[in-house]
Order: sequence, then C-alpha cells, then structure tokens
Amino acid sequence: MKIRMEDIIQVFELENRNIGHLSELIDALERILADCDYSKLFKNITSKDPGMGGPFDHVFDRINLIPGNHIGECHEILLAVSKGTAGDSGFNSTIQKIKQHLVDCPITKTVVVVTDNWKKGMLNDHLLDLQRHHSRGVRFVFLLAVSNSLVPMPEKIHH
Repeated sequence: MKIRMEDIIQVFELENRNIGHLSELIDALERILADCDYSKLFKNITSKDPGMGGPFDHVFDRINLIPGNHIGECHEILLAVSKGTAGDSGFNSTIQKIKQHLVDCPITKTVVVVTDNWKKGMLNDHLLDLQRHHSRGVRFVFLLAVSNSLVPMPEKIHH
C-alpha cells in the first residue's frame, strides 16, 4: 500500500516544510521495495548504491545516509536504515548514529528512519535526546518495512 504524503505530513508534524524532496525519497524507497525485499534494499544502501543504478539515484545524492562512513556535505534530510535490534546496523546503534549526525550537521531538519523491527517502547532510552533535537526543529519519520512495503509508525517525538 502506497504511503500518503498527507498522512506523513500530519502524523509527523511536517506542515511547515518543503516536502517535495521527502516525497521523492519515500516514493523511491517504496518503488525499490516493490522489486526487492528489505534485506536487499538495506544491503544496497549500505554498499552506497541505494538507487541500485536506477532512475532514483538523484534522490539519494541529496541526502545523508546512515549507515555510512562518508563524512561530507550536510543535507536537510537524513535517511537512516537499520536491520534488527543489535549490532552495528541494529536499531539502537542507528539511533546513536542519528544523534551524532544531528550534532555534526545542524542543517538536518528531517530524519527518516526505516527499520525492519519495531516494538513499543523502542525509543524510550533515546527519547530525551530526540526531544532536544525536536525542540530545535528536527522532525522524525519512522517507517517499518513489512514485506515489500513501508508502514508509517506513528511515534511522535515531542519536547
């Protein structure tokens, strides 16, 4: 099922943003996932080929990616993908990397987190830090990869 950007804007409090690039990013992720599973998408993103050489490469050129070793230009949108809960690519490690990125790149104002694992209370250990970033205008969009689609997780970060 395709994500409605109107729902994303409302649920994640993105009303005052230019959502064109965010919409392109989510659309690209959905189209790529339609042709492969999350494991393959995750592998391609971590191997620095998120668009898989296709028509979406331009979308990924204008965002920051986690995981990634490249320290370069900061962008307004950060895409962070995690796989599982433990290890370097797990959810908790990914959230730690997001928090560091937001310190290093204060221009980033929208964080899209895509994960294959979601449990109630997953953010509890990180909530205070995320709320601090929220208070300075950063918004977080949480998407759960289920089969070959993305499902918005209505987890709101308030300050």
